[in-house]
Amino acid sequence: PPIPNDKRRLHQGPCPPLVYVDGSLVGDASNYDLDTIKMEWIAGIEVYNSPAFTPLEFNTVDAVCGVIVIWLKRGRG
Repeated sequence: PPIPNDKRRLHQGPCPPLVYVDGSLVGDASNYDLDTIKMEWIAGIEVYNSPAFTPLEFNTVDAVCGVIVIWLKRGRG
C-alpha cells in the first residue's frame, strides 16, 4: 500500500509542481498563474521533476510532483 504522503501514487490525474518565485512558495502550477510573470522579468528558471534532485530549501513533503523555481531580475521596474 502507498504511504499517505505519496501524492504521485494517490493522485488521480494531473500532479502539478510547486512554484517558487525568488525563493518564496507562491502555490502550485494549478493555482498560480505563471502568465502573470513577464518574460523580460525572468533572470532564471530551475525545474526539478523529482524530490531526489530538488535542493533542500525547496524539497517539502508537497514537492513530490516537482518544483519550478523562478528568479526575477532586480529592479525590473
